[in-house]
Amino acid sequence: MIGRACVGALLAEGATVVVVDRDENALRTAATAWQETSRRVLTLAVDVTDEPAVLRMVDEVQKQTGRLDVLVNCLGVFQATPIDELSLDDWQHVLDINLTSIFLCCRAAARVMKGQGSGRIINLGSLAGRVGGLAAGANYSVSKAGVICLTKSLARALGGTGITVNTINPGPVDSPMVDAWPPGKKEEQLARIPLGRLGRPQDIAGAVVFLASDAASYIHGAQIDVNGGLEMS
Repeated sequence: MIGRACVGALLAEGATVVVVDRDENALRTAATAWQETSRRVLTLAVDVTDEPAVLRMVDEVQKQTGRLDVLVNCLGVFQATPIDELSLDDWQHVLDINLTSIFLCCRAAARVMKGQGSGRIINLGSLAGRVGGLAAGANYSVSKAGVICLTKSLARALGGTGITVNTINPGPVDSPMVDAWPPGKKEEQLARIPLGRLGRPQDIAGAVVFLASDAASYIHGAQIDVNGGLEMS
C-alpha cells in the first residue's frame, strides 16, 4: 500500500516510474490501474534478493529511461515471532528481504548515479528499527535498524558525488502489516499517538516526494520519522 501510494505521488509530480516487484501478477494488476491515468509507468518482475537480477534490473531501467534519478527502496516482510521461538531460517529470510535486497539495490543504483553526478536514494526503515519494535519480532526490528545504519554508511561514502541518501521511518500505518499485529496491539499503539490516528500510505509518500525534490538537496544521511508523534527524537 505504501509502495502504491509512492508511485501515485511521484507520477503526480511528473516522474516516469519503474515499479519493481517479484510478483508478476500483482504488478500486472497494479499497472492496469496506473496506466488508466499515466503512460509513465514501467513494471519489472525482479527478485531483489538475487544479485544478478538486481544488476539486470538497473541495466534495463537505463535502457528504458536513459537515467536513474531516484531509487526508493520500499519493501519488506513483517514477522512478530517471539525471540525464543524464532528459527534461523526465519531470521535469515527477513534479513535477506528487508536488508540485503536494499544493499544490492543501493549499490547498483549508486554506480549509475555516480556516473550521472546526481541522484537520490530513499530507504524505508521503520520506527521498529529505532526502538526495537512495538509489535515486531527481533528479525524485523534488526533488519530495519540495519537499513538506518546502511543509509548513514552510504551517505558518508557517497558525499561529494551529487547523490543524497536518506531514510524514512514510518510508524504504524493503516495497512495489512499492522492488521497482522497480535490482537489488541494496534489499539494499544493508537492510544499513544498524539495525532490520534494511524499513518496513511500517502503520509509516507509525501515524505518520499519531498526527499526526491530539489527542496531536499541539503538533506543527507538523515532519518525522517513519520509516526504522528508516537516516538520523538
